[in-house]
Amino acid sequence: TRAEITRELVLDDAFLGQNRHGTYLTNQINTIVGPELSGWIDARLAATGWGTDAAKYLRPEYLAELMLASPCSDFANGTYPIQDRLIQTIGAIAGARILSLEPASAFRDTLGAPENRGLMFDLIRLYALYLDPAQTNAQWRTGAALYLRGQNALSMMIERERARRQFGDNRGLAIQDRVDDYLLDARNQVFVETALPELDKGSVFIAIGSWHLPGDHGMVQSLRQAGLTITRIPLPQEASP
Repeated sequence: TRAEITRELVLDDAFLGQNRHGTYLTNQINTIVGPELSGWIDARLAATGWGTDAAKYLRPEYLAELMLASPCSDFANGTYPIQDRLIQTIGAIAGARILSLEPASAFRDTLGAPENRGLMFDLIRLYALYLDPAQTNAQWRTGAALYLRGQNALSMMIERERARRQFGDNRGLAIQDRVDDYLLDARNQVFVETALPELDKGSVFIAIGSWHLPGDHGMVQSLRQAGLTITRIPLPQEASP
């Protein structure tokens, strides 16, 4: 029900009424991530229908999950599915058995654990940088072109430089490393462990974000280490090796 969804996403039923102490429980997002980043977050949430004050009341782990979605997809929010869901929808229509590489609540459950509080806010800080209103159309076009050409390494270098400039040399790179260790390395291990039994059966199509593919802990190397043969099929628009 709507009430159940609200209880799952909102701190202590703040949208439903006052909490047990007679006051509203709110996040201190402004204090934790700073007024500049929190202002960008508030603007995005307001523009996508959540409301200007939503960041104060949403569970921070759910706010982190919202931040993962590219702002480029906001224009189609609630109307046209993003690529991941589009692939899933087409598979379901075709009668395929749809499996998840991790439970739907895994991201929120992990970040919601007390020991991961720092990681959760680092992720919010890092993905808030994509909302910088000073970014130019040329910068967005460059990012899209690199993605389409499969030049992930260069894109990752740009991300690290963005974090370094915003948060300082050591802190910015440390934030980027902590977030990548979880979003990519730790989750890749779970993805591989989930996929292997199905791959043993054969006839499996896996759709996954391209940043999960490269690196020593990427899906390609991990699957090879598990004994599978991985062959790359270049697409016409990709950069030459």
